[in-house]
Amino acid sequence: YQRRLTLKEELIKLTSYNDSCRICIDILESTRKFETESFVAVDELVPAGIRIEGYEFEGTKVSFRCTADTQDGPADFARIVKNAEIFQDVEYTGFAAYQDTDGSTRYSFNIECIW
Repeated sequence: YQRRLTLKEELIKLTSYNDSCRICIDILESTRKFETESFVAVDELVPAGIRIEGYEFEGTKVSFRCTADTQDGPADFARIVKNAEIFQDVEYTGFAAYQDTDGSTRYSFNIECIW
C-alpha cells in the first residue's frame, strides 16, 4: 500500500511538472523569433550607398549599426525599413558625420527595431 501511495505522489508531481513544461513550450513556440529570414529581408532593403556594419540584440530589440555615403541616406533607409513592416516599430534618431580613411565624409547611424 505504501509503495502505491508513493507512486501516486510521484505521478502528481510529474504531471504538474509536465503541465508547467507544456506551458513554457507553448510560450516559446508562440514567441516571434528574429531568424535568418529576417536578416535576409532587411538586407534586401538596403539601397546603394548604405552598409549595415553590425547589429546588437537586447530583448525584443535589434539595433543595426549602419553607414551611409550621403546625409539623406540614413533617414531614407529608416523610412524604407519602417515601410516594409517587418518590425512592430522602427526608431531612428539621426546620424554622425565622420571622415573615412579615404578622406570622404560618411555618416554613421543606428536603426533600432522592435520585433
